[in-house]
Amino acid sequence: MAISIITTTHDAYDKFLKRAIDSVLNQSFQDWELIIVKDGGKNIEKTLPKDERIRYIHAKKFGAHPRPKNIGTLAAKYDLIAYLDADNAFRKDHLMALYKEMKPGVDVVYGDHMNIKLDGTQTPADKHDFSLSLLSKKPFIDTNDVLCRKSAILAVGGWDESLKYFADYNLWVRMAKNGSQFKRVPLIITDYYVHGENNVNKSQRKYQELIKKGIDPQSPQFQDLLNGFSIQNCKLWPDKTLVGKRPKLKVAIFTLTYNRLSYTQETFLTMRETTKYPFDHFVLDQGSNDGTWNWLCDYEKKYNLKIFTENKNLGISRGSNYLLDKIGSDYDIIIKVDNDIRFLTDSWLEKIVDIFERSKGIIISPYIEGLIDHPGGWPRIRDGYIGEEYIGVVQHLGGACIAAPYEVYRGFRWIDNDFLHGEQDWVFSQHILEGGRVLAYMENVRVEHMFDTSSSANPENKADKEYLRKRKVEKVTRYAE
Repeated sequence: MAISIITTTHDAYDKFLKRAIDSVLNQSFQDWELIIVKDGGKNIEKTLPKDERIRYIHAKKFGAHPRPKNIGTLAAKYDLIAYLDADNAFRKDHLMALYKEMKPGVDVVYGDHMNIKLDGTQTPADKHDFSLSLLSKKPFIDTNDVLCRKSAILAVGGWDESLKYFADYNLWVRMAKNGSQFKRVPLIITDYYVHGENNVNKSQRKYQELIKKGIDPQSPQFQDLLNGFSIQNCKLWPDKTLVGKRPKLKVAIFTLTYNRLSYTQETFLTMRETTKYPFDHFVLDQGSNDGTWNWLCDYEKKYNLKIFTENKNLGISRGSNYLLDKIGSDYDIIIKVDNDIRFLTDSWLEKIVDIFERSKGIIISPYIEGLIDHPGGWPRIRDGYIGEEYIGVVQHLGGACIAAPYEVYRGFRWIDNDFLHGEQDWVFSQHILEGGRVLAYMENVRVEHMFDTSSSANPENKADKEYLRKRKVEKVTRYAE
């Protein structure tokens, strides 16, 4: 597989360009194309080496490097992309070292670099194996040290063109929050030349300016001002990018029904009354005999339902797997909603979508009212904000109303012959935690669990008592056939 190398330059950097190009020509890995993007200024195409692998794009002056990098990224022929700023240079085995470690499932491979001052002093840059926690605290991956998949870059909208500094840091943060996998090669593969024109010195000057203003360097505000963006709250897709406008996330909701028509009616009605965000609703009726199926058919068009039926109760595991297979891979967010949930908070779905526009590393549930054993859900182990939403992090999420990015379900299904109702929520929560993601409740988004099936529940309604009696029998007998 070939590699597209993107080199950005402008008038002040043209004097360094020959060294950068020579470092590409001298690579031990030779299956590449070099795209040189000039940010306005003087046309230098005639001064470039005559090599069919070198392409030149003279772009309209933008005044910062993210736009030229987006231009080069969009023009790249190959899915593997390396970046080389005009004032730096690759070491001989730069591309080979990164290419060898670009395995399936890895989106970004990066190495280390040597800082070289004007007087020739050389100092190895800080070296860190990849850590999402560390990335949330400081930048440690440089533009010139990476090999990335173009598809992973475009999946987050490319480079944020509103930034002058730390645009590479911003890109890695957004890619990581989108689920991209990073891997470090512990080799010095790049020569990074430190001089008065580059962003290292510019960012250091900005750092000193903030110190003089009396802003605490340990505060989140300091980091946000220094970076030009909030690590916690920046959206995965930037507002300003040549790649295009932020795509509207597609949402699929799935619900299993089994009698209890009045609960289903309340769930479906309040779900729609409290949001204007579009979604497709997949429903499997599992042998109801109280008119539920006829009601679903009557409301199929009005509620935009995609309905399916079985003549017996398949159980939660098998029924959920059935609907997940029907949903497929055409959605960004999948939300499981039980048919005994009353939605209480306006714009509940808009708030969920906003969180997933900022991170795919968190799986969320609204605050669940009406629970007896665990009011509001499991005990919180920490809390914080994502955007404007206050969340409480937990080690377990109930399955009454749970939202997750599609990627969470890729390769995951419950065991079909598991309890009809039992450990599915625990199994799913463990799957989430093992994948390195976070479970959390949205504390200010409320739904009500109208019928509590917990061990402490003591329903007064005769129909509810009969429903519980039947479920207990089904849990014991499971799949006797």
